[in-house]
Amino acid sequence: MTATGPQAVAHGKELLTEVQKAMPDMDTVKWLIERADLTLTDNQNRTAFMTIAGWGNDEILQKALIHGAQVNQPGPRGNTAVHIVAASGGKSALETMMQHGGDFAQKNDAGKTPYDLAQGRFTGDVLIKIREKFEVQDPTTSRLNAFREYISEQGLRTEKPTGAPRRAVFKPKQ
Repeated sequence: MTATGPQAVAHGKELLTEVQKAMPDMDTVKWLIERADLTLTDNQNRTAFMTIAGWGNDEILQKALIHGAQVNQPGPRGNTAVHIVAASGGKSALETMMQHGGDFAQKNDAGKTPYDLAQGRFTGDVLIKIREKFEVQDPTTSRLNAFREYISEQGLRTEKPTGAPRRAVFKPKQ
């Protein structure tokens, strides 16, 4: 449902300008979201949606997502809107990202995922939901969890080596 055409591009540029103001006019932002090409980026490769995500305003986030904002579009330093919300700690905005396909396993240029950035900012059920999303989306974590489950089903436990590096030893549980 993304707007297209020259008028959408013009509105997209106007939206980028509006959201970067110190005190943006929210009515104007809402009006522009409906008419703008939301995939446009500024000179720093940031979309208007990334700036909006940092605000944590769930109403405007929802409106932008309905009108074609890309949740997982990378911007500066590989950060997505999901990274921005995870780092800012907005609970309702984060849940909106989850509902709209936010990738919690996508790494930025520093190798950090939104799951990594959420650590210490969220607690309880929200952090559990983030971890579950991350584990489903990250194949290495899924394989590791499957391996742990298999080891447990076999009645084995692992011992971490101490001292000099050596291989892990599998022993029957006692």
